[in-house]
Amino acid sequence: MAMVWVRAGVCEKETTIAVERSDMTHVRVTFDTTCEHVQKLAEALTELDVASEMTRGHLGEHPTQRIAHLSSGDGTSLPQ
Repeated sequence: MAMVWVRAGVCEKETTIAVERSDMTHVRVTFDTTCEHVQKLAEALTELDVASEMTRGHLGEHPTQRIAHLSSGDGTSLPQ
C-alpha cells in the first residue's frame, strides 16, 4: 500500500490518499478528506486500471482526468 498526505489549494483542507493493489493491473483508491470537492472525486474514483492509465498519452484521454474534471463541477470542458 502507498499513502500520501495532501494539503492543497487556498483552503488548505487536508486529504490522505491510499492506494492498494487489487490485481496485476488494478489498484483500489481510498480518500480520507475534509474537502467537499475531493469527497466528490473519492465517490467516483475507487479503482484505477493502471495499464489503461499508462497507455493514454493526451490530455483528456485518461479516465481519471475525466472523473476528476466532472467532480470539480466547474462547468468547463476538457481539451479533445
